[in-house]
Amino acid sequence: MRGIPDRIFFSISLREYFQDKDKNKVGIETLEKQLVAAVREAGIPDNFQIENIYGNRWQYGKKKPADFMESKRYVLELSDLSKIDGCVKSG
Repeated sequence: MRGIPDRIFFSISLREYFQDKDKNKVGIETLEKQLVAAVREAGIPDNFQIENIYGNRWQYGKKKPADFMESKRYVLELSDLSKIDGCVKSG
């Protein structure tokens, strides 16, 4: 008998970025805090696993040295897919 799945795995990617061209970098730590807050606000247990970590060097213009930009991909285990809407809306 097939029913509604009791475990759903949702992939979430975070990537550092600059707010103003090459100034005011939003770091991965800030993005992770926002993600955790959004998940908790939506009533989802923060059951994360890191799936992958990426990094690259980014240079905007030639006079400034390159910045290291980090990305992380997470897998969030859910038991109720309807709660993910609350997470996306609050994040």
